[in-house]
Amino acid sequence: MAFIRRIARLTLTILITVGMVLGSLETLVGRYPMRLYRRLRWAQRWFRWLVRVWGLRVEGSGSIPPEGQGGIMVANHRSYLDVVALFLQRPLIFVAKAEIRRWPVIGPLAQYVGVIFIERDNPASLRRQIEIIRRRIDHGFWICFFPEGRITTGMELGPFRRGLLGLAQMIRRPIHPVVLYYPDRRLEWGGPESLPRHLWRWLGRPSVKIRVRWLEPLNTDAGVTGKVDALVAELYTRMNEAYRQLSQMGNEAVHPAGENTGGLTRRSEG
Repeated sequence: MAFIRRIARLTLTILITVGMVLGSLETLVGRYPMRLYRRLRWAQRWFRWLVRVWGLRVEGSGSIPPEGQGGIMVANHRSYLDVVALFLQRPLIFVAKAEIRRWPVIGPLAQYVGVIFIERDNPASLRRQIEIIRRRIDHGFWICFFPEGRITTGMELGPFRRGLLGLAQMIRRPIHPVVLYYPDRRLEWGGPESLPRHLWRWLGRPSVKIRVRWLEPLNTDAGVTGKVDALVAELYTRMNEAYRQLSQMGNEAVHPAGENTGGLTRRSEG
């Protein structure tokens, strides 16, 4: 049964992906920023279909900022599935290291959906990227950082990188922390196992769950010396505590209290 489920899901994934790529070709024309906005909406539709096909259930809690405004989101990084769970919350533009631009397939796709590539050791490049991020937020886009800088696993979050959060602080916008937790930690992917093997293994399960919790936003002040270190410490403390709370919830069902779209279940904080 698990083998048949895997084959069916992979087949549907390919068909849906082809359909979405063909449909998104209409975004090759038009003016910025609407062209990019339409591409992100196509990507969100794609992920909504994938969570249905894959049997993913994304349970959200906390207060999501209203539609129609841009902002900065920071999230912990546990798996490639993080991108799916976060995109169901909001269409996002991710910030990634410049090396990803050169990866086969993934690099061109990332550029297509507006990923912002950061060259951490190039001050001139960083100044340009900061301005790009600021303009995109002003146009109503959400920008997502992974402050751990890489996928990490374990009972606590990995150390936060000062440079990425310093970059977020220089933009002088509130930072919205989001915490992801996988009740079944086999969905985490950060070890030596290859991505295709990991995907093949969990696609055989009837359903899987991801918890997403929005925390209260933090205001930033780039004009005060030493504020980056305080920001790093504050964010880590808040997000790590929220991660511990999510891990102690067990696997009990969460009753929907609001929108349920494409496997995304909203609930209010109790």
